[in-house]
Amino acid sequence: MTPDSLFNTETKITILKYLFWTGVVTLTVISVIPKDLNQVMGIDIWDKLEHFLAYFILSFVGRLAYPDKKNMPVIFFGLIALGSSLEVIQAYIPNRQGGFDDAFANMAGVTAGIFVKQLTK
Repeated sequence: MTPDSLFNTETKITILKYLFWTGVVTLTVISVIPKDLNQVMGIDIWDKLEHFLAYFILSFVGRLAYPDKKNMPVIFFGLIALGSSLEVIQAYIPNRQGGFDDAFANMAGVTAGIFVKQLTK
């Protein structure tokens, strides 16, 4: 029995959708908790590579979860809006600061994730 035979396509898509939305919620929570709590929880301050990788993975999984081409712009612009909005929101959270450089790293990650997924067809 191969891994492909364990799950039908619909089940795989459902699992990917759960992974995608769990990632969106997790990324949002980590982005808006105060930095003090971040440090207590053992979460390091995210550098640009971490921003890039988080949004790269999220956009790649999003494209797997929603493979129809009509969903690509929604995932692309939705994740860019999420990443940019979270950077603005961080300006109002104690001990946090949003930044254009972080928003740019988020956008680069989304773009790369979508692009790589398109290449792997």
